[in-house]
Amino acid sequence: YALTGPEPITARQQVDAIAAVLGREVPFAEISRRQAHAQMVAVFGDEAADAVLDVTGGDVNPELLMVRDTVSRVTGTPARPFRQWASENADAFR
Repeated sequence: YALTGPEPITARQQVDAIAAVLGREVPFAEISRRQAHAQMVAVFGDEAADAVLDVTGGDVNPELLMVRDTVSRVTGTPARPFRQWASENADAFR
């Protein structure tokens, strides 16, 4: 199932939401796809590194930016905003 919250959210916005619920700064460093691939290829191999980046690199795959209704269709409950999820799971980040 392709799962999303009720609105699109970037990785930076996710980190900002986690930092807000923790009440502290959380470092975030953006790197290019090329840099990420170079670091991942040693662990995953070339094809798998590309596949992982295709799935997680929302900036290169517009399909990943789509908001879907899967959560509400499957569970009968609306998807929660990321900030709410982060707040409910803050202990996992401590």
